Amino acid sequence: MKKADACGVGSLSFLDELSRRSRTNIWHQEESHANISQEISLNDAVLASKGDAIDKVMIFIRHGEALHNNFERDYNEMGQSGSAWLDPDCPRDPLLTERGYGKALDIARALDVVADLKPELVLTSPLRRATQTAVLSLNRCHPSRSIREVKWICHPLIAEESGISYSDITSSPDDLESEFGRHIDYSLHRMTYRPVDENNIQLKTASKETKAELERRAIDFMKWVKGRDEKVIVVVSHMSWLDALNRKALNLANETSPYGRGEIRAVALNWL
Repeated sequence: MKKADACGVGSLSFLDELSRRSRTNIWHQEESHANISQEISLNDAVLASKGDAIDKVMIFIRHGEALHNNFERDYNEMGQSGSAWLDPDCPRDPLLTERGYGKALDIARALDVVADLKPELVLTSPLRRATQTAVLSLNRCHPSRSIREVKWICHPLIAEESGISYSDITSSPDDLESEFGRHIDYSLHRMTYRPVDENNIQLKTASKETKAELERRAIDFMKWVKGRDEKVIVVVSHMSWLDALNRKALNLANETSPYGRGEIRAVALNWL
């Protein structure tokens, strides 16, 4: 009970669940990302962030509605044939709609209620809709508004499934830095960014990321997270990637539904 006491009485239920999972885990112990994870409430995330009972507290956010979602809806309502995502008029790397903007502010208010939950690291996808969601929902973690040093990183491993939409063509690191600020570290994005030749009509279908490749990205991301010192980490990403993470890297696929737009969830995690 020593570790449970370090987190407080209110955390016993999810600590017990993590203990149960550790006895029945399906991971091979040699897998470097092997972990026992459990979805928890934001209030329990506060408890989990204290003491040494939990290795990581992960806050996952799916971006809100963006302009390409409106484009798809209008495209389908007009009875257009083919995929809206592959239509040349599909918005490139779009920002949030008014509804998506409002959802990000809802997340900010939800996090304000648990003010004792103090993120140490904010990770965002290179796509603008995710970065905008992060900036709006985690405004209190901005360097100009926080007395604590919170690291912000644009991470290519948490981008949306690639090769399925013009909306997933990422902007350059310089453009993103100019739009969202230098407090976000774009060094990883600079290492992997390659401009897309939109004149190559076959590019989008020829380069589509497979399910296995998407899951491998999720696993590689968790390996990267394991090497970080920060305990409370916020990740702002996309539905397909978050589903792959739950399915393959956190082993939560049978217990969670797909993320809704503008949804926030907390996960307590211990490495094996």
